[in-house]
Amino acid sequence: MCQSIEWNQHVYSFKERKPQLPVERRGQIIMAKWKGYCTIETLKAGHFQGQRAELIEIPATRGYSGGIWFQVRLGMRGVLIHGPAKEFCVYMLVAASTHYFKTMTGSARMPVLIKQII
Repeated sequence: MCQSIEWNQHVYSFKERKPQLPVERRGQIIMAKWKGYCTIETLKAGHFQGQRAELIEIPATRGYSGGIWFQVRLGMRGVLIHGPAKEFCVYMLVAASTHYFKTMTGSARMPVLIKQII
């Protein structure tokens, strides 16, 4: 799993007390609560059905997993949920790791990158 990202010279970490991620929504960057991870299988199974879920982009230049920083070209995919009190929550979209990513980081899951495979 990707525990941190870097974007715009700032590191966003899931280990922060109140983790947040930047997300691109309708051409604008907003900050959303980072609630965790969502597998492609979970998304396809309709887990967020009825919650006004949106597939969004998470801008990132680097990601961090298993003690390793890796380059991100165009960003990552995520699922944005409209939470209570008009707040936004984001889940990073993850898939089964490629052999290389698993060897590099030790993680069985990796972020879904935009037009990039590691």
